[in-house]
Amino acid sequence: MLLTTWSAPSRILSFGLRMNAASIVLTSLLTGGVSNGMSQIQLQSSATITPDSKTLVFAWAGDIWTSSLQGGKASRLTYHPAPDDTPKVSRDGKFVFFNSDRTGSEQVFRIPIQGGTPDQITFHSEGSSLEDLHPTKPVILVRGYRDHSGRRPYRLIEKNLNPKEDEEIIFDANARYGRYSPDGKKLLIVRDGAPTYRKGYEGAQASRLWLYDFTKETFTEPVKDKTGCRYPIWAPDGKSLYYVTSRSGAYNIWQHHFDKEGDRQITQYTDDSVFAPAISADGKTIVYRHLLDLHTISTQGKASPEKIDLYHRTTLEHPESETLTFRSTRDATVTPTGLEWAFEAGGEIWAMDTLLKEPNQLTNSPALESDIYFAKNGKYLYYKKDNGVIVNYWRMSKTNSKEFWWNAESFDHQPITKGPKQKYSFSLSPDEEQIAYVEYPGTLYLAKSDGSEARKLIEGWASPSYVWSPDGNHIAYAVQDYNYNSDIYIIATDGKSEPINVSRHPDSDYSPVWSPDGKILAFAGRRHSTQTDLFFVHLRRKTHFRSDRDTKIESARRAMSKDPQYKEEKKEETTEAKTEKPKKEDEDSQDPIDFEDLYKRIQRIPLNGMSLSRLHWMPDSKNLTFQSDGSIHRVEAKAGAKPAVMAKASGPIIRYSDNDKIYLVADGVPSFFTKGRLSSYSFTIPINRDRVQYQRMGFKIAWRVLRDRFYDGRLNN
Repeated sequence: MLLTTWSAPSRILSFGLRMNAASIVLTSLLTGGVSNGMSQIQLQSSATITPDSKTLVFAWAGDIWTSSLQGGKASRLTYHPAPDDTPKVSRDGKFVFFNSDRTGSEQVFRIPIQGGTPDQITFHSEGSSLEDLHPTKPVILVRGYRDHSGRRPYRLIEKNLNPKEDEEIIFDANARYGRYSPDGKKLLIVRDGAPTYRKGYEGAQASRLWLYDFTKETFTEPVKDKTGCRYPIWAPDGKSLYYVTSRSGAYNIWQHHFDKEGDRQITQYTDDSVFAPAISADGKTIVYRHLLDLHTISTQGKASPEKIDLYHRTTLEHPESETLTFRSTRDATVTPTGLEWAFEAGGEIWAMDTLLKEPNQLTNSPALESDIYFAKNGKYLYYKKDNGVIVNYWRMSKTNSKEFWWNAESFDHQPITKGPKQKYSFSLSPDEEQIAYVEYPGTLYLAKSDGSEARKLIEGWASPSYVWSPDGNHIAYAVQDYNYNSDIYIIATDGKSEPINVSRHPDSDYSPVWSPDGKILAFAGRRHSTQTDLFFVHLRRKTHFRSDRDTKIESARRAMSKDPQYKEEKKEETTEAKTEKPKKEDEDSQDPIDFEDLYKRIQRIPLNGMSLSRLHWMPDSKNLTFQSDGSIHRVEAKAGAKPAVMAKASGPIIRYSDNDKIYLVADGVPSFFTKGRLSSYSFTIPINRDRVQYQRMGFKIAWRVLRDRFYDGRLNN
């Protein structure tokens, strides 16, 4: 299952990473209890049938369960806080093999089908994910990461149940959905494949189904389809196979005979897809999940699917609320005086001073608030509000302006961006008369500080990272092109001119930062193999940093001027010349950027293999700081300069006050660094959170990810 995410909070999305966890959430939200104290079971993650075709074994709510194949009451087979999934029944029907990460990594376990204590079968430190059981040998097929590299480093591996026997990689290629033939001499596998939520996908990423012959060590492709083929299962006689493809518009089960032309469609769904089918030992029944429930269908002739209604009487804990304690944050802001901090914890915004350190709650809603900024005058607090469906920026002020943020009780909240599309990467202009933000997927907007008169500055498919010039007249930004190469651009904020490519390099440059005096632009880049370095450019030719040789030449010229033969005779100025001295150039009236051959003036600060993050200028406009290996490093903006450790601390830097004063979030706590000393303002916040509301937020965010990131109405058109 998904999820990614790029801006959705990981604390919400993490609950959806496993289907068995999602089943608890969605079942509690979508279904209610049934009569006689029984509760319905839905959204099972995987299912299989015992060899006698009487019992259903499936994963749900983080454990393995059993029931009659016809449905009814289900019984829990495993009991453990760690998630158990992917059950497979042994050929003799006596044991159930399954995956679990109860030991810290995903391993294969075995438990008697009548219940008991599970035995651990695999022990590899990189984990093993169960694929299939060998039909004639005491061997299991697992998928795991071993000593391979690359984008898809996982391999199919055979593991003997005898712990003294070493495991063996079948072939050196990535594969999944490995299924042994009934005689164990062949193996069906799937390679590649776009995620199943990309309905209707056709193209190079479509999954391909292959047949591997153990004796000949060869691969053949028995079936293929432009929409992809997945979930292969063998017919018990070995003469045909079943697989899932979406050639009919939705993922359905099809049968392919090795000696016949044309494949037979088994299921006929048009609304949604079939997931994870399994077949009975006699080959007469296939079980699979469609939408929220498990179904069975006969493989004999034309048959209609039958839903399996499952219930349980087990007590599953679903408290309406949960008590949590927060002691860290990833997002904070501080007033110009440094006396008041605001930060995010538990999806809400809090404020505190640096003496009492008693957080005061500023927001209280099911939505998630983050990305906070104090105005310079401390009057406003800007923040992002995510209700799970749309994301916009708001501005908060105290109802009583005389109160402190850390003891105020009433606040006024005003939305400053509008529309259904997600917003992120907010910033204030240096004079705070304007705001900037990015709207998904990559449109940079400028607006007045109250959100009015919003206008597009740049528009693209990729999200730019940007920074204001100190005078607010320009914005420098990094953005990827269609070849995923990132360059640095400068554009005037009045929108009257086209952006100018500053870096102009085939390798990626990113993270632009503007010096406080506005004369230099610095950025990170990967121009020498895989090494990341710092680069900077003087934006005016007259302030271009001279090389060491240029400096020596100038010194030599001054020394030679002491030789009498090279001294210039002073010419007596006339009265007219004295009175008509040339006027000093008004630099403020000139464009401060000399764009001609700007990319040729770029200079390099090698980092010699150091990693780089959180690049900043110091207030003196002469030095840069960046973070690497848990420390803040300082380096002079001079070609060839060497970085030095400035502070043994790391975390988002909020701002600099002076060259030796830094406000940052260190180890998740608002902190202040000066004169080699780090002062931290720790906090403790107990929260009683509405569990259902929080899970609804996770559900909404998951579907928003699908809506915004994965759905393309123009797919294949």
